Amino acid sequence: MSIELMDLEKGEKYFFYVDKAGGNSVEKFNVVMKEPINLEKMEKAAKSAVEAFPLFGMRPVVDKDGWLFLTKNPLPVLVEEESDQVKVLGTEETNGYLFRIICKNTELFINAHHSLGDGRTIMAFGMTVVYYYLLEAGINVDAKGMVYTKEDLKEPTLLSAFLKDAAKVECGESKGAYYPQNVFTFPKPDPGEQLDEGLYLVTWDSRELISYTKSHQITPTPFIATIIANVIHDMFSVGEKHIVFGIPVDMRGKMNSRSQRNYIGNIRLPYYPEYRELPFEEQAKRLKADMDVQMDMSNIIPRVLGLEKVIDGMIQTPLCENEVKESPQRSGAVAQSILLTNVGRLALPEGMEDYIKEVQIYTSSKGGKAAAGMLTMGNRGTMF
Repeated sequence: MSIELMDLEKGEKYFFYVDKAGGNSVEKFNVVMKEPINLEKMEKAAKSAVEAFPLFGMRPVVDKDGWLFLTKNPLPVLVEEESDQVKVLGTEETNGYLFRIICKNTELFINAHHSLGDGRTIMAFGMTVVYYYLLEAGINVDAKGMVYTKEDLKEPTLLSAFLKDAAKVECGESKGAYYPQNVFTFPKPDPGEQLDEGLYLVTWDSRELISYTKSHQITPTPFIATIIANVIHDMFSVGEKHIVFGIPVDMRGKMNSRSQRNYIGNIRLPYYPEYRELPFEEQAKRLKADMDVQMDMSNIIPRVLGLEKVIDGMIQTPLCENEVKESPQRSGAVAQSILLTNVGRLALPEGMEDYIKEVQIYTSSKGGKAAAGMLTMGNRGTMF
């Protein structure tokens, strides 16, 4: 029996090659429900959610020459109960799926490989799981275009690939794009020293944050970046180096797409050493002004196309060859000190929030790479 193979987009292949080089491309999404989760209903909900997200229903396969492809997965989605066991995504341990669903009393955990989509995609998949779970529980919620459902399969941009779409954009000449230089990186552990990854949760009242940022004519992301930059200066010897924030930008609104794939344009936001001498509010205003410049399409699109060349260099050999290429995360235009993601405010259909206590999302890191993810639900803001 022949197996129909689907080629991955370049941006999706990239994460598998990063993993091979020692990375850890996993996005984690957590939903805390107000009532204990029924596993039988969750299994049915997971099946329906996968039907609404085509890529989530695929499994990775490697052909005889070592090249990576996807193929439709006929096996059921596993819903695990209170599992702390580490499993390899895309293997027999997960029935071939590139994600896991774990339930622990009132908590739903979704660990998904980054090739399936960006953080907003993983979060959207999680909310679709919750949507169908509520339907299985006899609770009707009007998705109102706010949650992906099986009805969206006819959406023409559902599987749009950002790299292909970006190549068609006419954006004019770059207007002050920042290309990383003299980048601060966190100290590496001494030989033989065990590096323990730290995970910290910071919360705030989103109403107070919005009130403060509006009154100072700044926005939340550069405000938080200013706080992080000052903490780094307090803890490490930064000197004259630039603290460079890698900031993913959701391009769906800019490109008129509802794509479920990775649809992110990354910018680099520098905190210059001279900012440290300014009053805090002035530092934040400088970062906001810098961020406004970097967010211009004439700066985002060329950076994306430049990153595509880096990806081409990584994926030009079969995935299963013995040679492991070094990840380019510290080279040229892609260098950064810390990843800072602001997913924004999670908007839920009316009635759905009555059954959800809180949500959280964060990215796994490996090798000492720093990352922070911001998310707002209701009046509560969180950052991991």
